[in-house]
Amino acid sequence: MKIHSTHAKKDLHEIIEVFQLYEVGEYKTLPKYALVPKLEAIIADREFIPEDNKNFYIKDLKDLKDYLKNPTTRQITSNSVRYDVTDRVRNLIFYGKDCGYDVGMSNYGSHGEVISDATFVSNYGDLPAARRALRFYNLDPKAPTPIQPVMTRRVGRRVAEVAKQKEANHLSLTSEKGEFILDFS
Repeated sequence: MKIHSTHAKKDLHEIIEVFQLYEVGEYKTLPKYALVPKLEAIIADREFIPEDNKNFYIKDLKDLKDYLKNPTTRQITSNSVRYDVTDRVRNLIFYGKDCGYDVGMSNYGSHGEVISDATFVSNYGDLPAARRALRFYNLDPKAPTPIQPVMTRRVGRRVAEVAKQKEANHLSLTSEKGEFILDFS
């Protein structure tokens, strides 16, 4: 098994900690080129790893090997792309929140520019700001179709878990009509 080069050193550290692969030694001080062969050897010798349903959603050793063989699913962006995405996100939020979906008051010249920015931002769904901007865009009455953010499986599951927790913690008051007798004794 060979670990794909797109996995960051930080990801490899997290894998060591989650799956308790501490036989690597002082993994935090090792450079990536020294860490990868040690980690490959340890995983090749292993017969079992604990299931992870919190971080990587990996069931067994075969899933871990497949995950490490393939390119990382994280959305890696350069600084210039990140600045471009941030600028477009700000414009979309300004268009929806402050301008009330009026193209004339916003930084856009036409509704086509709004749609193109929304489709560009949708490719960076791992960023919370991008998801927020798309929520504003999807509330636009002039939007032809809703645009969903493209998220990695890991982030998608975390977002779903947070939504589930919010729903479970949501307290509500229900009222019923009728006559009731209250006894305070």
